[in-house]
Parts: sequence; structure tokens; C-alpha cells
Amino acid sequence: MAITVNLAKGERVPVWISAMNPVMKGMLRLGVPMGPTILLTVRGRKSGRSYTTPVGMFERDGRRWLFAQFGPVAWVRNLRVSGQAIVSRGRWHEEVAAVELSAEATASVLHDVVAPWLKGPMGAMAGTMAGRPIFNVALDAPVELFLAEAARHPIFEITPKG
Repeated sequence: MAITVNLAKGERVPVWISAMNPVMKGMLRLGVPMGPTILLTVRGRKSGRSYTTPVGMFERDGRRWLFAQFGPVAWVRNLRVSGQAIVSRGRWHEEVAAVELSAEATASVLHDVVAPWLKGPMGAMAGTMAGRPIFNVALDAPVELFLAEAARHPIFEITPKG
């Protein structure tokens, strides 16, 4: 029985995250607010089946981004191929187009949007629950240092499909 998912350079998703995903999915399907977490449904790149997983969606100035906290996991690889998905919480569902950001744009979103949220109470709790620091740089580090985080935390900008 595998207890972790391998990521780049030996990083691992904590085993309890996978165990808690069904509970989180159920709560999000009921519409329970869980910070920036929404449900992402994306078609599998090999199977063609739809997969739903809790994912962080951050919003600022009318723009929205999906944040890969645990790196290039399955939903990231699937979204790279499909370029489209459904985001949802409760009764709200939206078909979206998704475009992965460049390393520079990712660093900017990590620095300007994600890191400030992680400094707050909900973000600090999420960071603690992850079992390790989310970033390998300080949350108040200059944006240039977040370039190294771009490969570890892909960001997709999403827009309504159509």
C-alpha cells in the first residue's frame, strides 16, 4: 500500500491529505466554505474519465488562479492536457478554460496572491496542516526568489469557458 505520492525532488503529499480528500469533497459538494478550496473536475489525460479533487482557487482583481500546493500532481498533468475543467462548490458550477502561467507569472501570483493569504490565520493553518512549509522561501521574500517555487507549484489562470 503506497502511503505517499512522489513529486519532484522527493517531495511528498502527506498521506492524510489523500485520506481527507473524500471528506473535503463531500463538504464542498454541500457548499461548506473552506477558504479558497473549491472542487476541480478535469478529464483524465489517459483514461478520459472525469476526476474531481479539492484545489485552491485564488481570486484578485477579477482574475482567478488554481494553485498546485503539492506540485505537478495528477490534476495538474490532466489540466495541462485538457485545458478545460469544471470548478464548483455546492450548487455553483462553472465550466472554465485553463492556461498554465509562465514561471515569471507564476512567481508573481505566488508572491502577490498566495503568500499573503498564507500569512493570515486560514493560510497559516493550511500551511501547518500540510506538515511542512509550503514554500522553500520566506513568505515575505522578494518576487525573484519565488521563481524557484514556480516549478514546484504550477499556477493556472482560469476564465469562463465560451
